[in-house]
Amino acid sequence: MTKPLTFGLRALPALAILCSANPAFAGAFLIQEQSAKETGRALSGAAVAADGPASIYFNPASMTKLDGVQVEAASQFLFLTASQEDQGSTRGVPGLPVSVPTGGSNGGNPFPQPLLVPSGAISAQLSDNVWAGLAVNAPFGLIAQYDDDFFGRYDTLRADVFTLNVQPSLAVKIGDNVSVGAGIDVQYIDVELTNAVPNLSPTAPDGFARVKGDDISIGWNAGIMVDFAPVRIGAHYRSQVKQNLEGTFELSGLLGPLAGNNATVDATAPLAGTLTAPHATRLAAGLREGAPCDVHAFAAAALRELAEETGLLIGRQGGAACPWPGYAEAGLLPDPSALIYVFRAITPPGRPRRFDARFFVADAAEIAGDPDDFSRACDELSHLHWVPLAKARALNLPFITEVVLAELAQLVRNLPPGSALPVPGTVPFFDNRDHRPRFVQIA
Repeated sequence: MTKPLTFGLRALPALAILCSANPAFAGAFLIQEQSAKETGRALSGAAVAADGPASIYFNPASMTKLDGVQVEAASQFLFLTASQEDQGSTRGVPGLPVSVPTGGSNGGNPFPQPLLVPSGAISAQLSDNVWAGLAVNAPFGLIAQYDDDFFGRYDTLRADVFTLNVQPSLAVKIGDNVSVGAGIDVQYIDVELTNAVPNLSPTAPDGFARVKGDDISIGWNAGIMVDFAPVRIGAHYRSQVKQNLEGTFELSGLLGPLAGNNATVDATAPLAGTLTAPHATRLAAGLREGAPCDVHAFAAAALRELAEETGLLIGRQGGAACPWPGYAEAGLLPDPSALIYVFRAITPPGRPRRFDARFFVADAAEIAGDPDDFSRACDELSHLHWVPLAKARALNLPFITEVVLAELAQLVRNLPPGSALPVPGTVPFFDNRDHRPRFVQIA
């Protein structure tokens, strides 16, 4: 949900290298209190309980045990507490290889008291063998809000996730002992995430970032129940629901050279093309388990940051307008088809800020307009100019940048002038997800 942090490097007169990074941490709020009865039973036997319409959520086949029309509504109150302790938190300084203490309070209890979790359902027997039902639930969400001076404010201040799952269902009784049921999950989600953003000076007030978006997506579920009294067996499956949120990203309160980044922009934008094979496949294969599989978000983030920090655009004319700075004025749509996925790296544990970064390279011939025109660049970078790859590698660079440039140098070694950039046979992955670093290849 956060805006990926990206940066651009000038590596060769014929090359542009870009990086797209996502924070290497995430979280969610699972709510299991979908029925007061099942909560009281600790969800034991939820797929076969069949003692009220609320059981539709746990197994729609259970409706075959409900006579006539039945309605059930409930609200549960959750009293949650959490506490945090600062054991030496630090933050980086934008543009500088240093860390400073964050300071601040423990953030207080982030959960409002109490938290309300409503639910409701209705079932109706249509014939001797057919039932219909509707369940409305909130399967995950909640609010966590920390004090403004929380020592972890650069990671989060507020996480507000609201979901509503509407599940129309049908159940059919097959003979005297077997029932089957299925339903559609129409799921709405609304999310707001905020955090503080550091300025260059540790004494300056913090900036502020907010991501807000919503979406409606569809899933499904199905269940079976077999009843041979006194034994009843049930099974239920619920599909994954993939949410693709659209909304706005707001950045404010940045001072000095960072002030050019203050803006409120659409969190989504149209693209003129797609990532070509094998890059999209490799990006999807390298995702962490459970992560959203929108691989084009990485490419879009890299193109946007290249535009903001250097003023250089990679795009095509036509189609819907893109609200990004630079692209809107030029009438261009960002074009990720020019990007080649070349490297991935996760920051080692223990660093003040950790990122899961993907690196892309593109031919400078893909740049729309004059590649030496940096007049549209923001103030975050200074003295922008192209640097030959050999000279770039001789600069005092962060370790991971040195590794990426070394891989890039190997990729373009002996490349004839005017030739298309080659696609690497595999993508190197510097994997630091735990304390045992690994250097693997993504095929």
